Amino acid sequence: MRDDPPEKAENAHRAFEQKEAERMAAKFEIYTDTKCEYRFQLKAGKGEVVAVGESYPTEAGVRKGIEAVKRAAADATITGP
Repeated sequence: MRDDPPEKAENAHRAFEQKEAERMAAKFEIYTDTKCEYRFQLKAGKGEVVAVGESYPTEAGVRKGIEAVKRAAADATITGP
């Protein structure tokens, strides 16, 4: 029986970690509501909705809204009790 070289095992481990990170990554999901306006949801890695955006009349508008949330959240602080 032949042992795999350490590089092969390391590459397999990296590939697994990459797939796991992609599975767990948050995602913005764009959809249309009952008024045919565009909205977005921010979903956590396991699919639970953690934020919902306002409605936008165009797809370009909702995409700009998502970008604005991404920029604002990067520097956001927590307030309250």
